[in-house]
Amino acid sequence: MITTRKKQSFGIAAVELGAPVSAVPSIPVNLNEWEHAVLMDTFYSAGGRETVSSTNLRMMWDQKNLYLYLICYEKEARVSRPSDENVLKTEWMLRKDKIEIALSSGNFGERDYAVFCADTEKQAGARTEKGMTYFGGDKAILNDYFTEKNDAVKTEIPSWKYTCKIAVEKNCWRVMFGIPWELFGGFPEKYFKFQVYRKKNQTSEVLALNPLDLNANYESRFDFDPESFIECTPGGTPQVIYSNSACVILPDGTMHWQRPATLEWPSINERAEIMHLQKSLTSTTPDELPDRIITVQRWQDVLMLEGMDFFPNARCENSFDKVDPWVQRRLCNEALRKGDTATACRELDVLIGYFRTLTAWWYADHTLGDADEDNWIGFTHLKSVSDQGNQIVLKYEYGLNTYDAVLIPQNRGFRFYTREKGDFDSEAVSYTFSEIEGEYQIKTAHSVIVITAGEDWKICADEKFVLDADNFKLYDYAGSKGFDVCQPLLEREMVYGFGERFDAVNQRGRVLSLWHRDAFEGCNCSIGNQSYKNVSFLHSTKGYSLFINSFYRIRADIGRVSKGLRITTAGPKADIYVFTGSVLENMEEYTALTGKPLLPPAWVFEPWAGGGVGRWMDGPTHDVIQEMEGVVRKFKNLDIPHSGLYAEGAGWKWEDHYNKEEIYKIAAFTKQQKMRVFSWQFSHLDMEQAKELLPNCAEEDLPITRTPGYHGEKVLPCAIDFSHPRAEELLENQWHDRMDAGFDGTMVDFGEIIPDEAVFYDGRTGDEMHNAYALDYTKAYRKLFEKYKGEDHVLFSRSAAAGVQKYSCQFGGDQLSSFRGLTYAMNGGLTLAASGFPFWGVDAGGYSGFADEETYLRWTEFAAFSPIMRFHGVTPREPWVYSRYAVSVYKFYAWLRENLLKYSVHTAEEAHKTGIPMMRPLPMVFPNDKEAVYWEDEYFYGSDLLVAPVHQEGEQRRIYFPAGRWINLLDFRKMVGGNRILQVDVPIDKIPVYIREGACILSVMNGELQLGQSMTYEKKNTVLMSRALNETSGKRYADGKEIEYNILGQTGEDFFMLRHASETEFIVLLGFDRKPESLELNGVSLSESASLNALNYGSGWYWREDAAVVVSVPKLEKIEIHVIHKEQ
Repeated sequence: MITTRKKQSFGIAAVELGAPVSAVPSIPVNLNEWEHAVLMDTFYSAGGRETVSSTNLRMMWDQKNLYLYLICYEKEARVSRPSDENVLKTEWMLRKDKIEIALSSGNFGERDYAVFCADTEKQAGARTEKGMTYFGGDKAILNDYFTEKNDAVKTEIPSWKYTCKIAVEKNCWRVMFGIPWELFGGFPEKYFKFQVYRKKNQTSEVLALNPLDLNANYESRFDFDPESFIECTPGGTPQVIYSNSACVILPDGTMHWQRPATLEWPSINERAEIMHLQKSLTSTTPDELPDRIITVQRWQDVLMLEGMDFFPNARCENSFDKVDPWVQRRLCNEALRKGDTATACRELDVLIGYFRTLTAWWYADHTLGDADEDNWIGFTHLKSVSDQGNQIVLKYEYGLNTYDAVLIPQNRGFRFYTREKGDFDSEAVSYTFSEIEGEYQIKTAHSVIVITAGEDWKICADEKFVLDADNFKLYDYAGSKGFDVCQPLLEREMVYGFGERFDAVNQRGRVLSLWHRDAFEGCNCSIGNQSYKNVSFLHSTKGYSLFINSFYRIRADIGRVSKGLRITTAGPKADIYVFTGSVLENMEEYTALTGKPLLPPAWVFEPWAGGGVGRWMDGPTHDVIQEMEGVVRKFKNLDIPHSGLYAEGAGWKWEDHYNKEEIYKIAAFTKQQKMRVFSWQFSHLDMEQAKELLPNCAEEDLPITRTPGYHGEKVLPCAIDFSHPRAEELLENQWHDRMDAGFDGTMVDFGEIIPDEAVFYDGRTGDEMHNAYALDYTKAYRKLFEKYKGEDHVLFSRSAAAGVQKYSCQFGGDQLSSFRGLTYAMNGGLTLAASGFPFWGVDAGGYSGFADEETYLRWTEFAAFSPIMRFHGVTPREPWVYSRYAVSVYKFYAWLRENLLKYSVHTAEEAHKTGIPMMRPLPMVFPNDKEAVYWEDEYFYGSDLLVAPVHQEGEQRRIYFPAGRWINLLDFRKMVGGNRILQVDVPIDKIPVYIREGACILSVMNGELQLGQSMTYEKKNTVLMSRALNETSGKRYADGKEIEYNILGQTGEDFFMLRHASETEFIVLLGFDRKPESLELNGVSLSESASLNALNYGSGWYWREDAAVVVSVPKLEKIEIHVIHKEQ
C-alpha cells in the first residue's frame, strides 16, 4: 500500500533524504545549493477543508544538522497602506502566518519532540516538549469533565543553538532552519519523525504534510500529535513516498491508519459496505482490520458531509456516550505501532459501535442516508377526490390501508398534508373545482392545480411542481415515522434557502441536516455545513418555493446522493406548502403564513459598537465599565457615529460574582451619550438558578425543561420552558435589574441545544422542540421587552426557526475572524434572508480570534451593506488597534451607513410589509437570468444597490453585472453596461457597490453632498436618482410618508419625478458624463449655478465632474425635472 508515485489524496507515508550535503547551505539562501534537496510541495488543510495557500518544503542533512527551507506562497500579493509614521510611505499590512516544525529522533521517546517556530513578524522560537499528553487526556477530549492541558515538560531552546532566517516578500515569505540533531534527540539509527505545520490566520488554514482531522483546527486544543509524524530516513534514495489508502504499511512494516486529505462522498459500493458494517454485530478480526479501517473512515467522512462534527457541543444533543473519531484512530495507531493488533481491533470497534448508534439516531429510518427503501412506501392508488367547499379530500390506498390526505388551495400553489398537520395552519382561498374526463381542476386567482386519480395519480401545480406515487412516500416502520418528498432537478437549477447556510448559497450538490446546532465549532473547525437557524423553506429557480411544515429533523439531499431533490422529514407530521409564484411573491405568501417580520426602530440600522465579556475584562484596566466608556469616548472624539453599544459583561453573573452597579453605570453613560445599550442572555437555566429566580415556587413546578426518562451519567442541558405558565414571570425576574436600568435590547443567545429526552410542560418532547424552541424563546423575549420598552427596542437571536421573524432580529453566530469567517457570514446572511428573515447582522471582524487588518477592513465594508452593522468579538474590534488608516476607512463606512439610513429604513419597512428581505440573492432579483445562479457572492442591498463584497485576499475580483446600466456608488464616474463579467480593481478601502439604472435612493449627506463624510455639523436631505433607458416607477417609505417616483429616459431628454417628498433639499441625478444643455423644474427653466455651494442660496442646478447633476429643490410636494442634453 505504498507508492513512490505522487498520490495526493492521503498525504505522505515516508521520506528518504538521500546522501548528505557536503557544505552548509548559504545565508542568504542560494537555491542552487538546494537543487538536490527532497521537495515536498503539497500541504493539506486540516479537516478536509480547501487548501488556499501553497507551501513548499525542501530538506537536506549532514552529520551535524538537519536543514529545512520553506517557501510560503500568498495566493494574492500583500496589500499596502500608508504608514502611521510617515503617510508619504507605504507598508504592507501584516498577514499573520506561522511555521511550526515538530521533530523527534534518537533518544527521544514516542511522546517527546522539539518544536521550531517562525512567523511573518520575523519572530522565531524553539522548545522541547517531553512526555506530552493530549488535551482532554489519552482516551477522550470530549466529555463533561475533560481537562484542557498538555502535561509535557517544556524547555526553551536558546536561539543561538540553531539557525533561523526569515524573509518576507510581496508574494511569499521564506524561512530557512539549520537544526542540530542533538536538539531533538540525536542522529537517528534508522529514521527520525517530523511534521511541518503552516498556520495562516487570514485564511484560517492549518496545513500539514499529512491530512489532519478537523480537531486540528481547534486552536485552543491543538496537539502536536506524534501519531501524525512522518518517518524520514537520512540516506536511501531521495524520494517522497505517498500513501494511496486510509490503511497503509509504513517502511518499517507497521500498519497505519491515515485519514484522506479531502472529504469525499462514498460510492454506491462504499455506501453498501458502510450499511453492511452498521448491521453487522461481529467484532473486528485482525484479517478484517484493514478493510474496516477504510470503511470506517468513509463512514466518518460522510457523516461530516451530512452535518456532524463530533465536537463538544454535539454531546448535548443526545444521551448516548460520545466517542471522538480522531482519538480512536490515534489509539488504534498506537496499538498497531506496538504490534498489538487485538487492542487495535477493540479500539476500532468502539468507534464502529458509536457510529452505529449515531447513525440510527441521526436518520429518520435509522440507516445512512435514509436508505431503508423497502419501508418507504408511496400511495399506490388515488381512489377518490372530493371537494368539501374549503378543502379537497383525497383517499389513497397505502399498503393494505386507506389514507386520507387534504389539499388546500392557496393564492399561488397548494397545501398538502396527511397523517398529522404541521405547525402553521391556513385556510383555502377562493377557488373553483371541476372534473373533466377523470381529471380534477382547481383554479384560484393565480394558480391552476390539476389532479389525476387512479394508480398513476398525480398532482400538478402550475406545471412547476408535481406530486405522485414515486416522489411522495411515508415511513411507518418499527415505531418510527417520516415522510419523503422528491422533485427532479433541471441541469442549471439552483436551490437555496433552508435557513442560515454558511457553506454556500446554492445548495445544489449538497446534503443538509436541518437540525439546530451550536455551529461555533462547525464553522470554526469543520466545513461550515451546520446551522444555528434551520428553516425548512427553499426556493428553486425552476419557479417554485417549498415549505416543509414541521420542526422535526429534516434531511435535504439536493442532487448529491439522490438524482433530484429529496427531502426526508422525521416524525409523524406530513405537511407541505408549495408556492408557485415568483420568488418575491412566494416570500410574501410564506411570511403571510408564518408571520410578517417585525419592524425594528430606525436607530437599529445605524452602526453599533461592542464586544464580548472577555474583550472588556481583558482590557488594560480589567474594568468592564471603564473599557466600554473608553471605547465610546474615543469614537466620539474621532467623530465616528454609533447608535448603540453591545455591553456584554456589564453586570455579568458567574458563580458568586454579580456587580449590579455595572448595569446602572453603563445604562446611564450610554443615555448621556445619546446611545442605546444592549445586554446578553441565553436560555440555559439549571434547577438552582431557577429556584433563585422563583423562590416561592416548588421545585417540581419550576418552569425548566426536564429529562425524566434519562438516568445516565451525562449532564443533559435544561432550559427555560416557555410552555410553562410561570416562565414569563421567571424571565421577568431574571431581567429585573436590566429593565430597571433601562437597557434597550439584548442578544438572545443559544437556544439550539435541546436534547431529545427533554419534556416540556405542554407535553411536547425534545425531538420536536429542538428546532421549535427558538420560536417560544424569542416570543417570550419580545413580550417582555414590549412591556417595558414598547416598540423601541431590539432583540437579536442566534437560533431561529420558521416564525421567529415576527419576534426578533438575528445575528450570524460565532464566526472566524478570517476570510473564511467572512465568506461563511455572507452566505449565511443571504440564505437566511431568502428564508424569511430580513433583519440580520454578524459579528463584524469575526467572533473568535483577531483579524488581520486586511480582513478587518473587508469585514467593515461588508457590514456597512448588511441589514445590521454591528461589531463584536472576544478581542477588540475597534479600528485604532490597527492603524490610523484603518480608522479612516472605518469612519468612512460608518458615515456612509448614516448617509444610507433612510434607504435602509425604507427597505426595512418594505420587508416588514411584504417579507421581501433587505439582502437579496441575485436569482431573487433576476429569476430569469441563467448566469445569476453562478454568482453566490453578489447580492442586492434593497432594490437599488448591487453589492459584491471582497471576501478573499487581494485587490481584484470578478463581478457579474446583470442586464441594465450600473453606476459605482463610491465613484459616480464609473459606469458599466450589463450582461457582462468584468475583472475589477477593488482597493482595500473600497467595496464594489453599484446603483442600478432607474434607482431612487433616499439619503442624507453633508453640506458638500459627499458620501462617507462627517455630518456632525450639517445634514442635507438628498435623493439619488439614476438615469433609466426604460421607464421605472415605484414607492419609497420615509419619515412616515409614502414617496412616489418615476424615471424615464428618452431621446435627448431624461425625466425624473418625485411626489410627497417635501423634505427633500437636493436631488443628485446620476449617469450624466456630459453637462446637460438645460434643465427644467416643474416646467420652469432652472438656471445653472456657478458652484455647488451656490445651490445653498436658491434653486438651480450644477454639473459635477463625477457625472452627477445636482439640483436644488425648495422642499416641494411635487418635483418634476426634465434634463435636456445632446445625444452622444
